[in-house]
Amino acid sequence: TRPYARQRAPERWGRAAFYGWSEDKARQYAEPLRAAFGGYVRARGFRLD
Repeated sequence: TRPYARQRAPERWGRAAFYGWSEDKARQYAEPLRAAFGGYVRARGFRLD
């Protein structure tokens, strides 16, 4: 496997010597993204349960 071309948020997490899929996903899911999306979808009549 090849390392990713760019590391996600190196200013927050630092630079990893090897940056592969697992490291990228760990960084991606460590920060909440689109936290208001569920409310937005529910407000338009969709159910998420």
